Amino acid sequence: MPTFAVCGAGRLSEARLATVEDALRLRMAGLFQDKPIAFRRQNGGDYPDSHVLAEHIAPGQSGLAARVVEAGLG
Repeated sequence: MPTFAVCGAGRLSEARLATVEDALRLRMAGLFQDKPIAFRRQNGGDYPDSHVLAEHIAPGQSGLAARVVEAGLG
């Protein structure tokens, strides 16, 4: 699942905390229904050498975006 980040959690007002709690409850309610992040497979050919992403897989991309399979693509 995508990250559920709460920046400045130690300084939240009571109203903001209630909003965050509601959002987290909704997130957890879908825990087993939401689709997982489709990361590229380590042993599926996308990382042929020393766990480095093959150059033709995500040209011009870096970071997490290069390591997630786009919808409809393998």
